[in-house]
Amino acid sequence: MTGLPDLGRRDREELRTTTDPVAGVPSIGQIAGLRPRRRPGDGGEVSHADVDLLDALDPSDRRTVAGWLEAGSSPGTRRVRLRVMASFLRWLRVAEPDADLLAVTGPQVDRYCDAALDGRLPGGEAGPGRSLAGTTVARKRAVLTSFYVFAWRCGATRPGRPPAAGAAD
Repeated sequence: MTGLPDLGRRDREELRTTTDPVAGVPSIGQIAGLRPRRRPGDGGEVSHADVDLLDALDPSDRRTVAGWLEAGSSPGTRRVRLRVMASFLRWLRVAEPDADLLAVTGPQVDRYCDAALDGRLPGGEAGPGRSLAGTTVARKRAVLTSFYVFAWRCGATRPGRPPAAGAAD
């Protein structure tokens, strides 16, 4: 007997997903309005896959993303930001696997938006091969712009690598 309450499987799962003990950075799922939905009816507010994706970022990137999400004025704003950032990260990992989130350039965001317009986003947000509407893509661009402005103001952005010779912008 340790004097600590006996944790059930569900409590251990919740504890596991709330804090990364190594990095000491809280889970994205701890931010108000961003509790991950792990199974139907569990009270979660957002996709656990999106939370897990952002939680897997390195600690400095995750700290910046978490600060930006927390700065959202409402739970709805934070949810939209989470979905857009997760979508962007999925695209970035496929399209430019060596890219650093905090060193992304404007042309990279443009390529993401072009992929959304052309229906080439991983995970098929609008369905496999279906393009997103121009207004939806414009909102995504605005959300990403707000992230990079936030990161720049916090001094978290890093200089990007110059494009490879012959790379198209």
